[in-house]
Amino acid sequence: MTIAPAESSAAEIENLENRLRSNPLSPVFARLASLYLSANRAEEARELCEKGITRYPAYATAHLVLSKCYFQLARLSDAKRELSMTLSLQPRCEIARTVLRETMLRSAAEMGKETTVVDQGNQAGLEQAVGEAGVSTLLRGASIGAEEEFSTAGVSDEIVTPTLAEIYASQGAYREAIRTYLLLARRKPAEKKQFEQRIGELEEKWRALVAPS
Repeated sequence: MTIAPAESSAAEIENLENRLRSNPLSPVFARLASLYLSANRAEEARELCEKGITRYPAYATAHLVLSKCYFQLARLSDAKRELSMTLSLQPRCEIARTVLRETMLRSAAEMGKETTVVDQGNQAGLEQAVGEAGVSTLLRGASIGAEEEFSTAGVSDEIVTPTLAEIYASQGAYREAIRTYLLLARRKPAEKKQFEQRIGELEEKWRALVAPS
């Protein structure tokens, strides 16, 4: 019997909640918070992340998840702070730069300054501050040629976690998710089969995304 995605997510949430109850000091709080976010439980995700970060202040992925909580809750200045923290811990985290750019653009739009940002030349400064890659390219990956496949060259394996991989996947950045899982499979051979199964699922989604219409 095939398990529906919603049922699968609910089962994973329950599993992680049980693990966290058994071991309140476990770093799985970040993955659980990310799943809460996907289930539109942003306030619970925020509370869980804030509590977990007090125990793991240098956990870059947790700061990234917390930034997404704040973004979903429209607390944009808090989101920018957490993204800045993520980048201070892991400067090569592409998705943090992307989300920071999106947050800054949303903040400018909500303040009624979107035209000023674009028309008065501030866009160049914004791009420099948060990286050259555009939001649509990083989040969707549609402009990436199939011949590039899933090379892990240049990817820092200091930041790879299943949570980060699933953050990429939830944003539609399937290639980045696959690259992260490939590094995880290399780092954790005991879990290689599990990672390879997830890579296969993501490859199907990625190829459907880049296939010619």
